[in-house]
Formats: sequence, structure tokens, C-alpha cells
Amino acid sequence: MTLIKKSTELEIDVKIKMLIYGQAGIGKAQPIYANVLTPNGFRKISELKIGDSVIGLNGKIQTVLGIYPQGVRPVYKLTTNDDSIAFCDEEHIWTVRHSTGNSRKAGFRNYTLKQMLEKGIICPQTPREKETGRKAMSRFELPVIEASIFEEKQFDIHPYILGILIGDGSLTESVATFSNPDIDYEIYHHACNVIEKGFLIERYEHPSCPKCHIVMEVKKGSGYINRIKNLKLNVTSKNKFIPEKYMLGSISQRYDLLRGLMDTDGSANKNRICFSSSSEILAHDVKNLVLSLGGIAKIHVYKRKDKGTEYRVNINTPECPFFLKRKAEEWSRHTISRYIIDAEKIENCECICIKVSNDDELYVTDNYIVTHNTTISISAPKPLLFDFDGGIHRVNFAHLEGVDTVQVGSYDDFLEVLNNEDLSAYESLVIDTGGKALDYMATYLIKKNSKLGKSNGTLTLQGYGERKAEFSALCKRVSSLNKHIIFVAHRETRQDGDDMKYVPLFGGSNYDSLVTELDLVGYLEANGRKRTITFDPTSRNDGKNTCNLPAQMNIPNIVDEKGNATAPNNFLTENIIKPYVARLQERKEMVAKYDAIISDLSVQIDLITDEKTANEFIGRINNFEHVGSSKLMAAHMLNIHCKNLGLVLNAKTKRYEAAPIPPAAPAAKPASAPTAAKPAPAPTNQSSLL
Repeated sequence: MTLIKKSTELEIDVKIKMLIYGQAGIGKAQPIYANVLTPNGFRKISELKIGDSVIGLNGKIQTVLGIYPQGVRPVYKLTTNDDSIAFCDEEHIWTVRHSTGNSRKAGFRNYTLKQMLEKGIICPQTPREKETGRKAMSRFELPVIEASIFEEKQFDIHPYILGILIGDGSLTESVATFSNPDIDYEIYHHACNVIEKGFLIERYEHPSCPKCHIVMEVKKGSGYINRIKNLKLNVTSKNKFIPEKYMLGSISQRYDLLRGLMDTDGSANKNRICFSSSSEILAHDVKNLVLSLGGIAKIHVYKRKDKGTEYRVNINTPECPFFLKRKAEEWSRHTISRYIIDAEKIENCECICIKVSNDDELYVTDNYIVTHNTTISISAPKPLLFDFDGGIHRVNFAHLEGVDTVQVGSYDDFLEVLNNEDLSAYESLVIDTGGKALDYMATYLIKKNSKLGKSNGTLTLQGYGERKAEFSALCKRVSSLNKHIIFVAHRETRQDGDDMKYVPLFGGSNYDSLVTELDLVGYLEANGRKRTITFDPTSRNDGKNTCNLPAQMNIPNIVDEKGNATAPNNFLTENIIKPYVARLQERKEMVAKYDAIISDLSVQIDLITDEKTANEFIGRINNFEHVGSSKLMAAHMLNIHCKNLGLVLNAKTKRYEAAPIPPAAPAAKPASAPTAAKPAPAPTNQSSLL
């Protein structure tokens, strides 16, 4: 058996290996004045740059991977049950869950604001609610941010002491002073334990309430009140506030600050937890402090006779907001919920969309509200979806009908399905996301051979080589199963000379070697509701187009304004895979036809025996159904055959002729005889007869 094959015997793989990538969760925009929480506080979304850090749902730092101007869009103001507000356009995606019924059991899902407006922000009022005068329930619940993780700061004033000074302190005198009733002696005791070195707290009896003065142990240097002045806190009660840098302390530092405030000006009664102040600014600062710790808070305003305005902040926190024992005993942990209660259009404004690095693509906007940053991949024929990044909930459920899914927990899970499950019902395997699959693959390889990984869990140089080999083996394995494979990836930016270029978030520095295994790399992009995909590499995006697909293809919208499917989800099947396979099949058929014609021509040329039959063949060479270069090949074969017959082509007549017989070579002279003695000269007349 020979390994040498005819072109018609070659096995052409007609199954596609494809990567599609783009901005995750297309269609999310906020106005340019919307705020986004960063490790240094809130910043305008318009001020952010790629590479900046922001805070995610889990309270941890995330990276801005993309910024996408959206043009002028209608802007809506959303209000939640704690009177917090946020701004977005109607296509902005929110992660919410229904407040009641079976829909609540489905958990958090993604809806655009437009979809929520169609369903109704508020549920219809029940007869019972009408009878009792209760308000109708809000329909959508938002996830509440976990406590934001900021770095621990070095402060001149301990956060707990600052809290009690803001709460019950006198900050405009020459000495920093706070009130401390006997019932709350613990406050004084705890403050003494945390006071900075060089200072002490002296407690004095007073007719109305004992006073505590913060003084220097040795009267040398500036007093404690100067630290208050440096924070510009030497103000009256109505003008108190929390210095911004204290709002960005670590979680424990912010809890110390909150406990100082609540131990002094807070109250607790059967888990009704409140903070009261005559300062409106301070009330809002306390609310934001609670929000940053993963709680919720709502401000109520009361006009008090002879006492002015009271601002009461009702709070709910995941951890106890008191150090003081008598108040702490009134607190207990209970569910923290946040609901959207209103959404109204307010203006048209320039909007921006950002993409962040965490898997859930959530970041924190105004008032610590959490907002959102694969449907096309499952438009491949008969797909089996491998959900590596836990993002199945982000797919429109109208298009998941009939799509089987594997929720992958490890690369071993994936191999188990690939090698041991019956996959005959599927034509395509969809890997979502490819980047996460490669991470799982790396973990799998390091587990098998620890030398392939570094101490921080990343691959060594040898490890990257092994992952490349594993990826290649995966592609070959899927091809051997006669199935398409589609990898889905987010996009990232890469420096390309002086320019920035979009590339798939797929393998990092290993990307270029991995993509050699693939047939197509397509870049998915959205501008408003218009979505496109291109497989051509350009100056702004990477791509790979081995089958001359159109430079850019429009992707139709297949859902209505209510999120219902309006057309089959078959874009990849009908517009990419079928044409690609058809062209490969056409190429295979053309090769077979070419080989058949060449075989026929070879037989006909072998029948040529002289110039007459050679010229007759020339006369009918155009009668063959030529494919590609078969006519040129026929001329080449004919010329070689005629040359072997001794025929040449006349350049003028374009006819074959017998090659001319070359002239005979002159006879060679015989070898000279030995020289004899010359005879005597003959007579002249004898000589003329000869």
C-alpha cells in the first residue's frame, strides 16, 4: 500500500475550525456623565481608558478591556427602592431576577431596559393590595454589590475615633471633644484602645453628659484638633461630612468608621437600624458608606419643630454596624434586596459602553448599582454547547430551545464528553469561551506534570508548547469525529506598531501559534442595533479568511423588542458554514474533473504516431471540457510526446513537422602512406591526359 495519492484520492476536511470574537454582550450604553466605581472612588465613564481599574459585583478590582462610543442615544433614569438612581440607554443590559413566582426560581438573568419596560417595571396590583392600599410590587430585583475591596490606608485619625467625633463630637473648639453617656462607657474604653500613639483620652463629668477630650500625652507638637482641621472637619453639626479618603479605606476600616458613627448617632430597635443627623451631606455620606460595604440604605427627611430638619438613614448591612453591645444585640442579619421601582426617559445624550475583565462582565455604576457589560455561536448546525465560563444565562433563552449544553467544571469534564459520550446527534461543538477553555486546559496539563507550571499557576515556556500540542490534538480529534468546532472569545486590544488592534482574548502570547490550527477567525462588532462580522484581517482587527468570504457581513436581528425570537438562529449555518463547505466540495469536484480530463488527454496523446495525427489533435484540443489549467497541461504533454516522435512545432504555422535530417558529415581522410622517392618528371603531354 502506497502513501502517495492521486489528487482525487486526497481526503479534504470539509468541517470548519472557527473562532469568532468581539465585544461581549453587545448593546450596553450609559451617558457620558454616568459614574463608575474605581479603586479611587467614582469617575465619569467618559474619563475611563482601556487598562483602567474598576470595581466589579464581587467588590474586586477589574480591568477595562474596551471602550465603545455609542453616539447620541435616548437616556433613562432608573430609580431603586432605596432612592438610588442610575442612568442608561434602553439597550443597556441589566442582570435582574423576577421578584415573585416561578420566574424568581430561574435566578438572575439578563434583560435590556427595553425588555423590562415592555414587561412592566411594576407588577399589576393584586386585589389584596388594592383592598389594603398597599403599593404594587416591583417586578425586578437587582444583585447587591459585595463589599468593595479597597486597599488599607494610613490615616492620621483612626476610623472608629473619626466616626465618634463626627457623630457626637464638638469639632470647632480648641480641643477635640465627644460626648459619652455612662450607659455607653464602652465607646470611651474602645476609643482608648485604638487612639494613636502620643495621644490619650481624658473623661470628665458634665451636668448633661460626660465629655471626653483627646489630648497629647506630652504637650509637644500639634494637638489632635489640628488633625481635624487638616480634614476640614472643624465645622458645625449641620455641615458635618465624611472625608472622601475615609470612604476608600479597607473593608475593616470602613466598618470601624461606620461603627463609630452608629455607636454615637445610630439607633437599633428590633433590627430597625437607623442613623440620624442634622447634616444632609453626612446622611448621604453614610448611605454611600453602607452601599460600599454591600448594604443598602434609604434616607428619610423629617421636619422637627424647634429642632430643624432631621435626616434619618435606614440601613441594612451584611455585618453588624455596631461595636456597642447594647445596640449590637438588637441587630440580626437578614436578606438585603434592591428593586427597580421606576424608569423614565429624561433626554438624548452621548453614550459610552465599556467592557470589563471579570467573567460576569458586571461593574458598579452610580449609587453602587451593579450593571452589565453567545447567541451567534449556537447558530451553527446542530450545536452542542460547552459552557466553560458559566455564561449560559446570558444567552437569549428563546434561542436555547433544542440546544443541548454541557456546563463544564474542568477540562476532564470536557474530555469525558468528547471521548465517551455519544455525539452522533450533533454536527457542531461550540466552546464558550475559548479563553476559559484554554485556562482549564493549562490547569489540566499542570496537574499531569507540575514542571509545566510556575508557582503562580501560569504555564512555563514548555507548558505553552504542551498546550499548543494539546490544542492541535483537540482540533484533530473533533475533525476525526466529522464535526465543526466553533470557539467563542471576547476581544482585547494589542499594540500593533503605533496603533491599537482588536484581537481575540485567546491564549495570550500563545495566540498566533494557536490560530494556525483554525480555518476562520471572525470579528463580531456592533454599532447600535447593527451587527457585523468580518473574517478579513484589517488595520483595526485580526482575522483569517481562507475561503474568500465577503469582506463584511451583516447579522440580522432575530428578536423583537420583547426579546422574543422572530426568526431561526441560523446565521453561521446559512451564511458561513454551508457556503464554506459548498466551496470546498466544489473544489474537490473540480479536482476530480481536472484529473478525469487529464487522464482522457493522456490516452488521446498516446495514440499520436506522426505529424498528421499530431496536427489533427491540435485541431480538436479545444473540444475538450477543460478545467483550470488542463489545456496548458495538454499542450505540455503533447510537446513532450511529439519530441519523442521526432516532431517539432513550426513557430510560424503552429503545425508539427518532421524534424529536418541534418547534413552528412564529410568523409574522414585516409591515413597518409609512407613517403617514397619521387619519380622522374613525366613529359608535359602525358601530364595533360591524366
